Amino acid sequence: MTTHSVIGWGTWITICKLIWILGFIIACVGIPFFNDLLGVVSAIFASTSTLMRP
Repeated sequence: MTTHSVIGWGTWITICKLIWILGFIIACVGIPFFNDLLGVVSAIFASTSTLMRP
């Protein structure tokens, strides 16, 4: 897993997608407070990342 192979990239993308799906389920379905918190945090980081990148 130290070389850039198709298996390595596939594993990495799969792990990232699973973590994203788990975070989405926890934030939107599991705990209602995190839905509002997710909106605030995404608004903060979306604005800073779009202004810093040309």
